[in-house]
Parts: sequence; structure tokens; C-alpha cells
Amino acid sequence: MRNNAKKEKLYAVIGLGRFGFSLAKRLAEAGKDLIVIDRKETVINDAVTFTDNAYMMTDLSKENLRNVGIQNCDTVIVGIGSDFAVSVLTTMIVLQLGVPHVIAKALTEEQGCVLDKLGAEVVYPERQLADWTAIRYSADHILDY
Repeated sequence: MRNNAKKEKLYAVIGLGRFGFSLAKRLAEAGKDLIVIDRKETVINDAVTFTDNAYMMTDLSKENLRNVGIQNCDTVIVGIGSDFAVSVLTTMIVLQLGVPHVIAKALTEEQGCVLDKLGAEVVYPERQLADWTAIRYSADHILDY
């Protein structure tokens, strides 16, 4: 999976909802080495079209994440949006496993504050897309932002 001669970065996306799936597919299209994890078999079946490292996992325990090699990743994106408690615990475990760059999806400022306190970089996909869309379509002289 990992080619140390090239020192290519290894990425993982945990939670393949709309945000996570699109992100994972885009990383794979960019030629990135990628692990993806989701609890739904149908989503994993779709993900195997762009990565060989797709895992169905209903229990995101430290042992299970270690078994798929999360600790070897340079960047892990936790895209779990449906259950904030699972998102927090997964983010904490990934950080405990020593992953140097952890990005976590938040839906609210309060969620973002908790994830930030854990040490994750926080993203707000819906808000960030709304901001980009508002700027793009409200400014007459901006071609792209």
C-alpha cells in the first residue's frame, strides 16, 4: 500500500457520506494512496471502484483502526456527520494512534470547538461551500475564489 521509496503521503477518509465520498474519490483521482472506511456495504462497494483499500467497519475501535493501518497515514479526514459522539471518539482515537494531520468535519460551531480542542483541524463543508458560492455569484469581477 505504501511506497516508502517515493515517500508518497497516505490518506484516509472515515465516513463516506456526501462529503467524505466526494473527497475520497477526488483524492484517488489525484493519484493519492488512500484508505476509506464506512459502515455501509453499498458505499464500500462503490468505493472499491477507486481504491483497493476500502473497509466496511461498524466498530471504529482503536484495534480495528490499527488493523487497517490508520496509524500509517499522514492525513486522516473524519467525515462522520450523522453521529457526533462517534465522530469525536474516532477523531480522538486517530490522534492517539499518532496520525500527524487529522481533519474533522463539523456541522456547528459547538462541534467545531470540541474537535479543535482534541487537536483536529476543523472543516465546515456546507458553510464553506455556501461562503464560496455567495462570493462567486455576488461579485461581478471575480472569476473564481
